Amino acid sequence: MFALLDVKSSYSFLDGVMSVQDIVKTAHSFNYAALAINDLDNLHNLMELKMYAEKYNIKPIYSLRVELTEPDPITYLLYAKDNQAYLDLLEYSSLLNSDDYENSFNELAKFSQNAVVIIYGEGGIIESEQVNTKAYLELYQAKLKDFYIGISNNSSNKWKIDNDELKLLCHSLKIETVALPKVDFLEEADKDLKKLSTALKYNRPFNDHANYVNEKNFFLSKELIERFYDQADIDNTIVIANKCNVNFNTLEKAKLPKFASPNNLASEDYLVSLCVKGLELRRNNQVSYEYSERLKYELSIINQMGFADYFLIVYDIILFARKNDIYVGPGRGSSAGSLVAYVLGITHIDPIENSLLFERFLNPECISLPDIDIDFPDNRRQDIIDYVVSKYGYDHVAQIVTFGTFAARQALRDVGKALMIPSYKLDALSNLIKESKQTTLADTYKYSNKFKKEIDNDNKLSQLYKLASKLEGLNRHTSIHAAGIVLSADSIYKHVPIIRRADTSVSQYSMNYLEELGLNKIDLLGLRNLAIIAEVASSIENFEILKIPLNDQKTFELLQSGDTAGIFQLESYGMSKLIKDMGPSKYTELVAAIALYRPGPVKNIPTFLENRKDPSKIVYMHKKLEPILAETYGVIVYQEQIMQIAQVMANFSLAKADIMRKAMASKQADLLVSMREEFILGSLKMGYTKTLAVQIYDLIEEFSNYGFNKAHSYAYGLIAYQMAYLKANHYLEFYLALLNGSLGADSKTSEYVQASKQVGINIFGPNINYSQNEYIKSNNSILFPLSSIKGIGKAIVNKLLAERSQGLFTDYFDFIARSNLIGISKGIVEALIYAGALDLFDYNRTTMISMLDQAYMYANLVKVDVEPVRLDFDIVSKPQMRKLAKDSFKEMEMEKHYLGLYLSTHPISEYKESINYQGDSILSVKQSKRTRNLLGLVKKVKTHRTKYGDLMAFIALDDETSSIDIVLMPNVYKLVADDLKIDQYVTISGKINQKDSILVDRIEIRK
Repeated sequence: MFALLDVKSSYSFLDGVMSVQDIVKTAHSFNYAALAINDLDNLHNLMELKMYAEKYNIKPIYSLRVELTEPDPITYLLYAKDNQAYLDLLEYSSLLNSDDYENSFNELAKFSQNAVVIIYGEGGIIESEQVNTKAYLELYQAKLKDFYIGISNNSSNKWKIDNDELKLLCHSLKIETVALPKVDFLEEADKDLKKLSTALKYNRPFNDHANYVNEKNFFLSKELIERFYDQADIDNTIVIANKCNVNFNTLEKAKLPKFASPNNLASEDYLVSLCVKGLELRRNNQVSYEYSERLKYELSIINQMGFADYFLIVYDIILFARKNDIYVGPGRGSSAGSLVAYVLGITHIDPIENSLLFERFLNPECISLPDIDIDFPDNRRQDIIDYVVSKYGYDHVAQIVTFGTFAARQALRDVGKALMIPSYKLDALSNLIKESKQTTLADTYKYSNKFKKEIDNDNKLSQLYKLASKLEGLNRHTSIHAAGIVLSADSIYKHVPIIRRADTSVSQYSMNYLEELGLNKIDLLGLRNLAIIAEVASSIENFEILKIPLNDQKTFELLQSGDTAGIFQLESYGMSKLIKDMGPSKYTELVAAIALYRPGPVKNIPTFLENRKDPSKIVYMHKKLEPILAETYGVIVYQEQIMQIAQVMANFSLAKADIMRKAMASKQADLLVSMREEFILGSLKMGYTKTLAVQIYDLIEEFSNYGFNKAHSYAYGLIAYQMAYLKANHYLEFYLALLNGSLGADSKTSEYVQASKQVGINIFGPNINYSQNEYIKSNNSILFPLSSIKGIGKAIVNKLLAERSQGLFTDYFDFIARSNLIGISKGIVEALIYAGALDLFDYNRTTMISMLDQAYMYANLVKVDVEPVRLDFDIVSKPQMRKLAKDSFKEMEMEKHYLGLYLSTHPISEYKESINYQGDSILSVKQSKRTRNLLGLVKKVKTHRTKYGDLMAFIALDDETSSIDIVLMPNVYKLVADDLKIDQYVTISGKINQKDSILVDRIEIRK
């Protein structure tokens, strides 16, 4: 028997090259009795190891790798013997991942009192003659309770001799040794993968000799282990494994902080009182029996399950937001189905009025922790987190870790760089990989003939593919979950190890494992769209966004026209087309559209639209289904409809109906068999025929793959409606907020500027005397900010604004002198000129650029260099302005460079007018995904020779609406190769792909 005790997973980022699943699966295949994974300083692997160890029936040992550099570089492996040792590892790893923590041997000794410690012999205490091995061994005897010296590279003759000497010394001191083969990769064939990870870690070429790999550091067979190691050392691996017995079943689970209710009221009682008052407010004191009973039912479930504090904590967060003018979204996910959440102000969709089900959110027959998601403006999310931390304590709140992995393109590029493959080859290969998280290199090789040919016909690319395929999917770095936080009544690190950075704590375990440890997740998501809504709403006098009517005619007219640019959930071409085809006239139809336009449900759109157009085509299998399916024209759109059908047809409780829905969605075969029988039996008891029961069960089983969460759709539909309402009724304020939300995003800015102009809004470029850090409005106009100019950050803008506060700039020379005084560089001034910020001085940009040197001579002459430095305009008169003819083309090109778009005019606009152009625009092509006849301006030409030696070209094409890449294959390029140049007008047609590039089938150069 043998226990493997020294393994790194890919959670040792850019060092370990094995997934936890592969490690456990391989250890199981070798019949190892137990397994430890020890990643440097972190415990990211731990819960995953636990899960897979249970699956493959191998004993997990929970371990941590620690490296000390003082006084000598030595590696220590700590193994948790019991629950207390496990908790010690949590705390120790949390400290090791804190900014200001100083580790030492004394710290290690403190946290290993309940652990087994293995100390590397190789590379540590017998590294060189300068290391006093005996002194170290005596130190360990004095400070460590249970330790062993690891015997690692016994397969090497040199190390075998050194290790034998070490063993003799240990034996003389009565210190135990243990077999500790290092496992860095799965099998011998993977040694190059380990070599690659070392190259990537240190940014070295793959073949650099520094990327040394011990070729025997893979999983060893029983025969090799017995050949390389003494039996006593092998036996000690089992001795250590038998000592390590962490029991998660007896670990105390985390609890939520106790909410501090007024007057020391019990949380349950306080929740009830808040909900009763909240319901009266929501119903204007007209509380019907239906609402009262639903509230009692939900509260009984919540309090019975012990979740009162959870709801109160969320309620308190919402209350803080409202008191501090932070807009809160109407809800997200299944929590919008809770009346308790609605009356507490956590959500803003009436669940009874909209037939939303509490059991879809919290199922009393299938107990799991509640998961409430809340949306805030992205620019205020941190304020919310800061409040939660300040209220419950820094050690009691953590965000949640996520892991970035090597995706197909990333793996290809990183490996290609290490292999020193030319970038143009990597670009060409990368462009053949679909931009999707699900796309793998293997899929691309299988389905892309061109990709396969490139790989198969080039040995270097074949090596690239093999290495990148092995690297793909491995962990690359940590990140932070976009929304999730967890809270604990005691210190978080007593339940999960954390990473502490500045003012942020982040769990080392991913969200998949937090619930089983008792940690409730609350999602606090930052949405840019809510920031836009909040900005618009705050700019309108006496306006409350939650009180807008849901039947506004102007809003539905806007939606029916397909004008969905800038509207949450509706902006994509496909969604815009669906909205236009549907022509929604009521809120429920907008909600249905959001639920339908998703992979899977999209196939039901034609039936939905046809039934909506002609209700006589709707067929209900039974009249009892009509009240459930009428709002979606006979089509099952929502998961809640599946639950309601099971309730009325088979007399299922909604809780059981939700269990059936989940079983259908996850294809739980055993459960589905019993559920089918129960459904049919229940239907028979209700008086329905078996034939009908089977038909309806089959129908809902089919639609279970397509049903969407109705509560979520209603909540997010409200955000979409709110934005549409603002766009339809307050379009100037809407576009102003939209542009402010797109600062730095050239393509979106260009799109929204075009859309603004189409509705009659005047858009003015930056103005040195009136522009601010953000877009501002003036009358029926929008003024570009100075911060929109490339190369001009907020610090520069703030300097200029501070100077301007002393008085407006009166003319060109006044500005140059004053900007020079405050240290604004000549390059920044050139950017301001070309962006149009100095146009107010009534000189063209060509003239102002030509006069810069003279203007700076003047600025330096009037600058008095005695403290305080000041300007004296009486010293010398202003230079005479030498006016030059306007260079329109250059001015427009430079404006595009500095603003990211042609704002004042576009070179192509006049040309289109002169030829009465009636074809496509680039923006319309991107939206419609097709082109018939497109006129554009060539901005870049890059040629590439195919493997057959033929030239092809990649071209950047511009017009006044946007930019796009076009591809000319050799047969097309050869027709224009001699004449095609930068800044030429061309007309093309072709096929647009997912990457918004056009494969050209026809091109004509315009003279």
